[in-house]
Amino acid sequence: MIVGCVVVASAPAQIVHGDYTNSTVSFLNVTESGPDVPPAFLVPPNPTLSEGLTPTLNFTPTNSIQTDPALLFDLKTKTSQLQMDIQAAPGLWFGAGGGSVLQLTNSGSYTLSALSGPSPQSQAFASFTASYTLALNEVDNLPFSSGAPYSGTITLVPASASVSGPGGLASGTWSGNVQLDLNTIKAHFGLAPDSKITGMLLQYTANLSAASVLGQTTTSVDNLSVTPTIVPEPSTYALLLMTGAGALWCARRRR
Repeated sequence: MIVGCVVVASAPAQIVHGDYTNSTVSFLNVTESGPDVPPAFLVPPNPTLSEGLTPTLNFTPTNSIQTDPALLFDLKTKTSQLQMDIQAAPGLWFGAGGGSVLQLTNSGSYTLSALSGPSPQSQAFASFTASYTLALNEVDNLPFSSGAPYSGTITLVPASASVSGPGGLASGTWSGNVQLDLNTIKAHFGLAPDSKITGMLLQYTANLSAASVLGQTTTSVDNLSVTPTIVPEPSTYALLLMTGAGALWCARRRR
């Protein structure tokens, strides 16, 4: 079994990824921070934003962490904290049909190699965790002070993987998702059943660890998707689609 060690973290820094807007939603002030940032972990490439009533801000990073097989023991970690302000377009709000307000999906991959043994015996290990914190900053199109945020962890499967020598080889993927239920969110923040959530603040944290003893571990985040569910007033949504008014509303959010 690989024995862990204490890692002294440096002061976190922040990278600004910018704003992403379409006709139904705006993801504003998208930033990434963490003790290992910079460099950024969730870009490049830059995220993409889809249209529709389930718009998705999708990250498909090409970065990874990798241990050195020449070292008796090597440990690499990466923690990335993504933050964003999610605002519905005028006349729209979050939580279609009393279902989910927001869905978070995270996936990645790993490759483990521990070829030598039994003396010395090589080992390789990887682990993956993810968590989120949600606050509300706008309800019924009015500023809202949310108090205690709503927080949780995402179950990733598998949460870890390991191999030992001689001849230890493994590769695979890990993934997980969570849907934040509308009624649960309203109850947590003390909202009336007919209240309309129009603005949210999301913080999402991903942690990767790779360790090896005379072996090699490579692991990465391959996809992170943030998908709010939009509820339209039919006449307002039709107007947005017909006039392209969605391109104009972002200025209101930034004033």
